[in-house]
Amino acid sequence: MSEQKAKPPKKRGKVTIDEKRCKGCWYCIEYCPTKVLQVSEHLNEKGYHPPKLVEEPPNKVCIACHLCELYCPDFAIIVEEIK
Repeated sequence: MSEQKAKPPKKRGKVTIDEKRCKGCWYCIEYCPTKVLQVSEHLNEKGYHPPKLVEEPPNKVCIACHLCELYCPDFAIIVEEIK
């Protein structure tokens, strides 16, 4: 049995996080299927820990599913599809 290498996804995304709008609910982190969002160490000006993007190709990359955008109650995340 041979090991299969992970193939990079066909669709990719660029995540932009507006840390000023974030209230630290972390729905984006919880629902991200590829787990590219993590809690950051620093606080925003409201006193919350916003998410940060942590990609580790080829396995942990944004696949532009837009779930983080959809679940964010504060509209603090924008995902742009890139090629």
